[in-house]
Amino acid sequence: MKWKIPVLLVLIAGLLTLPSLALAQIPQAFDPQMQYDEECCAMATAYGTPLADELNILREFRDEVMLESSIGAGFVALYYEVSPTVAHLISERPVLRALVREVVLDPLVAVLEVSEGVWTN
Repeated sequence: MKWKIPVLLVLIAGLLTLPSLALAQIPQAFDPQMQYDEECCAMATAYGTPLADELNILREFRDEVMLESSIGAGFVALYYEVSPTVAHLISERPVLRALVREVVLDPLVAVLEVSEGVWTN
């Protein structure tokens, strides 16, 4: 059951990165010591602030599940690599920003909230 959630996250979050995959090189690993600018991230841009409550469960899932495997850490690194481009793209298009938030992120947050007991330590 645990593997289904990361797969779902990768599939859904992949929708955020498709427009800019051609612009990015896939990084080898996520470096937890590196400072990433969450204000430039697509998810924070979609919600209008890096302090949105919905982002907390996404961060928790990243830290507790995604970063525990090399595939998950690679996806997180890829997300941080392409996210500024996606954030810029959606920041200038309110309709696209709302679509990303309501069609991709809100359902993902809902799934993570319902299944939190399965993937939390």
